[in-house]
Amino acid sequence: MYEGLQNFRTEDFRLILRMARKVLPPDGLVLFGSIPDAEKLWSFYNTPDRKAEYLRRIAEGTEPIGTWWNKRQLREIGENEGFAVEILSQERTRHTLHYRFDARVANSP
Repeated sequence: MYEGLQNFRTEDFRLILRMARKVLPPDGLVLFGSIPDAEKLWSFYNTPDRKAEYLRRIAEGTEPIGTWWNKRQLREIGENEGFAVEILSQERTRHTLHYRFDARVANSP
């Protein structure tokens, strides 16, 4: 799932993992790519104008990125659902490297 997890909330992620559990083989995995990193939000909204736009859009409920994920929380949710979660840095060639990360979610043995 590439740049899709930002469109879901915490409980949705749990449901996605539960559904994945039903269809993945024992050694199966899912890559959640290009996840907005909550710790790097201000690396994306990195100018006064962009910050003001973000705050305005949050107040209106129209922030375009969606959910900014905390790596620790994402890992905890995955592990609670019985998956091994590996947080990955994006490749250096990605233009989104400064504010996104990837997560490899695998069935736990």
